[in-house]
Amino acid sequence: MKINFRTFISILLFGTLFSVAIGVAFFGMKIFDVESPLFQFVSYGFIGSFAFALFKAQRYYISLVVLAGLFIGLYYLTGAHFLVSHIFYYMSMLLSIFIFSLLIFDHLKTAKFIRPLILATMISIFFVSNTYLLSLIYSRDISSTIAFKNMFLGLLIGLGIGMGIEVAYVLVKKEEEKV
Repeated sequence: MKINFRTFISILLFGTLFSVAIGVAFFGMKIFDVESPLFQFVSYGFIGSFAFALFKAQRYYISLVVLAGLFIGLYYLTGAHFLVSHIFYYMSMLLSIFIFSLLIFDHLKTAKFIRPLILATMISIFFVSNTYLLSLIYSRDISSTIAFKNMFLGLLIGLGIGMGIEVAYVLVKKEEEKV
């Protein structure tokens, strides 16, 4: 199902806002510090919402180019450290959004309340997997505490994006019914 411009902007706006709101609710204003790992609420909230809207609009070539550009911008904005880590987390976020938008979202029309939880679960599983894979790549020991902190961050970010997407679709649908 292709989406119109109003839906595209609504998804981008509400997905980002809900991700940021959840981040502020749990971690305060620290999420706006570009050097902090908590900045993922802002950056991945925006990028995840944007990617979902692009995938639903079926603009795959544009998605590839724009999302690659956003990765480069985000990498340099956050200090240009740990390239492999950035690639893993960014690609896992995009893969979660891609799978969610193409395979899950439209198939669960009757269970709309569970879709944000599915997205949140997918992102959190990828974040935990990334933590363990990166510990192997960098030959570092990690504690389960770090892995579960990353899982919690992924869960909250995914929940924020998913809730924002649902709100966007509800509001756009109500607006279309008025017309």
